[in-house]
Amino acid sequence: MDRIYEWEKLTNPALARLDRLHTAVLLPLGHTQQFGPHLPHGTTSYAVRAITQETAELLTMTDRDLNVVCLPLLAYGADPAEMQRGNRFTQSSSLSIKPETLAHIISDIVEGVVRNGFRYLFTIGHHAGRYHCRAVQKALDRLCRQYPALIAADTFSYLYAGAAANAAPDLTTLTKRRISPIEQAAIDTPGHGGTGDTAIMLALDPGLVGTGYAGMEGIPLDNVAEMEEWSGYFGGAPSMAEADLGRALISQQAYRVTSLIRKAIAGESLADLPRYPEF
Repeated sequence: MDRIYEWEKLTNPALARLDRLHTAVLLPLGHTQQFGPHLPHGTTSYAVRAITQETAELLTMTDRDLNVVCLPLLAYGADPAEMQRGNRFTQSSSLSIKPETLAHIISDIVEGVVRNGFRYLFTIGHHAGRYHCRAVQKALDRLCRQYPALIAADTFSYLYAGAAANAAPDLTTLTKRRISPIEQAAIDTPGHGGTGDTAIMLALDPGLVGTGYAGMEGIPLDNVAEMEEWSGYFGGAPSMAEADLGRALISQQAYRVTSLIRKAIAGESLADLPRYPEF
């Protein structure tokens, strides 16, 4: 689409021609972690790519002067879901990096963006590890202090805390069908590899979803700590997932991200919005 660019595909002259005051840079933050027996390790990364692309489209549709540059996706993150249960499940196949490593990588990338004269940068994620999110926040907060002209924010940290919830259509509107109370409850339940993630992968690449998902029930988060082995998922039942629900969840998050980015570019502070984690 016009005015949406991928940094790695731009030549130096093409990058130089972009108006720095009317260009938003997006940094997609993926992960490589275990998602149960039915979803690929790159589920987070698949979701983030789709959310980033739709966000870029919404931004350029709502602002005819704005350019969007998408940076290459970072496919590794910190604090995988199984490590949040007291480091019990050490045999998982997740590949993660330390929070401080993540913060250093993000700092180096953003400093390169700033060195090239850009002033608006936003990370887009889909992983709720508290130390992961805090590492991203700390890196961006420090860079904003170091470079006063920089406006940067981790959009997922705000979204996961409930910010901009009213900025997106509801799931009934997006799917064009009734969302049952059971479906809504499954989506609203904090999860990893459950209804929401399974629905997203069914929408993006159903061939990567193991057929066994259709018989998988939900696992309450509190039960995970009592399990002998890491199940790889928890939350709403994967069996309730539908592709149209996955497409709606991607769009819903993209609408919310777009709302936050537009506020920030317009000069509105995000400081009064809730941000995850609280500590």
